[in-house]
Amino acid sequence: MQLKKREVRDKIKQIEEVRNRIFLRKISKSRVERTVNFFFFQGRRSNKKREWKKSSTQSFLLKFAAVLTLSLIVMIMGIFSMVSSMVTQADELELTKVWTYLTELDADKTLILKKHSGTKINHERTEHVAKTIKSDIDSILSYLDIQADEFQLANQAFKSKLNLLHDQLWELDPDTKNSQLRTRYLSQIIEWSEELKQRLHLKMEVGPYPHLVELHSPFKEENIQINQRYGYYVKDQVKACFNGIKLQAKENEEVFSPLAGKVIIADGAIHVESHDRKLRLTNVSPLVNNTSEIKAGDLIGNVIKENELTIEYSKKANMVNPSFYFPQVEYVEKPDEMLDFQNQSFDEGRFRQTIALHCHAFSDKADKIITEAKKNGLSPVIFAAIMIHESAWGTSQGIIENNNPAGLMSENELVSYPSLDEGIEATGRTLKNLIVERQLTTVERLGSVYCPVGADNDPTGLNHYWVPAIKQLLVQLGGSTDMSLFWNSGSSFAQQLLVKAKSLHQTNVQYSQGSNRGTWPYHDCSSFVIWVMNELGSNIPFGNTETLYGLEGTVLKAITRNEIRAGDLFIWGEKGGSAGDYGHTGFFFRQ
Repeated sequence: MQLKKREVRDKIKQIEEVRNRIFLRKISKSRVERTVNFFFFQGRRSNKKREWKKSSTQSFLLKFAAVLTLSLIVMIMGIFSMVSSMVTQADELELTKVWTYLTELDADKTLILKKHSGTKINHERTEHVAKTIKSDIDSILSYLDIQADEFQLANQAFKSKLNLLHDQLWELDPDTKNSQLRTRYLSQIIEWSEELKQRLHLKMEVGPYPHLVELHSPFKEENIQINQRYGYYVKDQVKACFNGIKLQAKENEEVFSPLAGKVIIADGAIHVESHDRKLRLTNVSPLVNNTSEIKAGDLIGNVIKENELTIEYSKKANMVNPSFYFPQVEYVEKPDEMLDFQNQSFDEGRFRQTIALHCHAFSDKADKIITEAKKNGLSPVIFAAIMIHESAWGTSQGIIENNNPAGLMSENELVSYPSLDEGIEATGRTLKNLIVERQLTTVERLGSVYCPVGADNDPTGLNHYWVPAIKQLLVQLGGSTDMSLFWNSGSSFAQQLLVKAKSLHQTNVQYSQGSNRGTWPYHDCSSFVIWVMNELGSNIPFGNTETLYGLEGTVLKAITRNEIRAGDLFIWGEKGGSAGDYGHTGFFFRQ
């Protein structure tokens, strides 16, 4: 009898060993399964009572592992989806074709505008505005890449969509003696959805073409500034196509190779070839030998003539837009002159885009905000800044449940409105009372009443941060920290210069007369003045006070002290000897 018991125990032991071998075979399936099953296997080596407890734990951990695995799969899918949203899906050659076509549409409308001396833009005469249409093509391509079913210029449906989009942005009526142009922003004509907002926001964060970046900056700084973009342009009433980009660069500035490969010096240019890629740089004095092999970032020469460095790029014998392939690109010629045409005291394009992409519950209310601001004599920028701050970018309980976007209260209770439009209207009336009627004309004065430090309903002292937060929002919305809080119905070119100068100065500009001068954010007086004027379409070559003196009689006109108005320019120093420390320049902020 005793022997039989031992035999039974031996049989049980054999069964346990077989079962454990089965578990050991199972655990090789995945890293998660291997870890969990090994833990179970170790537990089964203890006594029976513990075995029962481990069985319960096993069930729980298996479920937990399954949930964790599913969560990881969902997370990975989400990451792939996010990356897909950020990366442009269109073929790079098609991107260049579509870019070129859009520049041609710009040029065609520009030719029509230039034929008429009395053009009205948005119902206003614009004698002092550069009549050159330049669409923000990067934004258009990002939008079309998301929305278009087939991104090919040869596709007639896609091409028709391009034409319609361009006509909506630039609605031109050339059938009258004095042509009429109505301009709109891309954010005004898009049919927004939450998915579209999220995907465009992601593209804005990483840039439109991160997957194409393969060229090294030709300068010491990574950022390059483009004086002339790729594609069609108008010169002397004639349309022409430029198959490269022209960069802002100082005379004798060092130039580094954007591409690794073999150097060929011919036709007054430096060519760098690597397999199916060819790069051509002109207006560069070579410092490398013909047929030599170089690496990306190697010094290859110096700029010959200021602001004339040109880069052309081809892949598989096809010309492509070089700006797609550099890590950081900035257009010295403003890519969208609608600020001038809109005649506003702030950057309305940035204003509308910020609201559309970030402001949740009131993301479709840019027009309503502008309408109510105008009706009450207020700047739309301060109007929207307060709404953003008080509603936490349109996510607060007050705006969602009470249609109250500005934290308006009555007897210590949040006021409720039947609709969000009525809440915005109430915000306008309140701000009119404070800013227009009670003359709280600065952010500091407004904050002392709207959100006073030490208020009973602010025990933690958060009101202390209201003024700096609002000022930061003013900049984000296309204004400046010291901008007027009143509605500006229109502005002259000089006033627009002041608005642009203040706005650009908020981008952390740093004073420098060193070799980095003229490359953002480093500017001295003259390079900053030229930068501002170019942002408004003046197309002035990079230089100094002598460059500005040279504009007398063309862009600039000499005036007397009594004629000075806000936005006018002063140049100090003797003509012919005002460069460096012997001269100074800037804008008059007041009359």
